[in-house]
Amino acid sequence: MVDFPVLDAEALLAAFRSFNRWLQEDWGFNHEDRIYAAPYIPLVDVDWAVEELEGALDHNVGAVLMRPGSVYGAARRRTPGDPAHDAFWNRLNEAGVTLMIHGGESGYAAYERIWDSRARPSRSASTRSSACSPPVRSET
Repeated sequence: MVDFPVLDAEALLAAFRSFNRWLQEDWGFNHEDRIYAAPYIPLVDVDWAVEELEGALDHNVGAVLMRPGSVYGAARRRTPGDPAHDAFWNRLNEAGVTLMIHGGESGYAAYERIWDSRARPSRSASTRSSACSPPVRSET
């Protein structure tokens, strides 16, 4: 297991593995090729992700679920398309399993707060930044 500076990867992966086991035991990953319960597979540790995918394939999984954000890595955050994840993407493609993206929190909340405050300045004239206000032209 790789040591990640930002989070406890071992605990995170154990939590996802437990969730996926519960999902399979209570619902099943594939019911008559009509109803799919998608295991959540993070790419924090690519070897773990491939192993988790293999376990899901053993139970006839039809889809897997991921968040649409960057992935914590040993040295930096990576995009899901980073070559470090190729082993997972190759196996998913070979198996013909559908990838589903969960539209929840994607790790960009801090940036959204910054962007949102710039996009919608305060209505109060005393706190409005001149950079956000249109220039005032005097007619002389």
